[in-house]
Amino acid sequence: MKGLSRLVIGLLALPLLMACDDGPTALDTRQDRDDALPAERVWTSIQIVPASVIVEAGSTYQLSAFIVDSEDVADSGDHRILWWSDNPDVAVMLPHGEVRGLARGYATVTARFNGLEAQAL
Repeated sequence: MKGLSRLVIGLLALPLLMACDDGPTALDTRQDRDDALPAERVWTSIQIVPASVIVEAGSTYQLSAFIVDSEDVADSGDHRILWWSDNPDVAVMLPHGEVRGLARGYATVTARFNGLEAQAL
């Protein structure tokens, strides 16, 4: 009989405990909560640093690209940035923003990400 009375008291107390719980549950979908996952970042521009560099024939130089979002926060993370040179006889672009000088002359380097472009001389 003692076991049965404990079970009945436990079953009666369960709805009271559930009514007092204000925390998230295992079924919480985060749809109506303030701490929902952040929205996807909106990229607004791309910048190349430095904007101008002299690279001698036979040498290489590392350029960096920064993607800027709508809140003016720059990110240099691992993005799929396309790099190219407008004068491949003078300079060529290697993966990840490295420029290799081939001959004397001028070349404009372009970086593109998600429809955004920036240029460096």
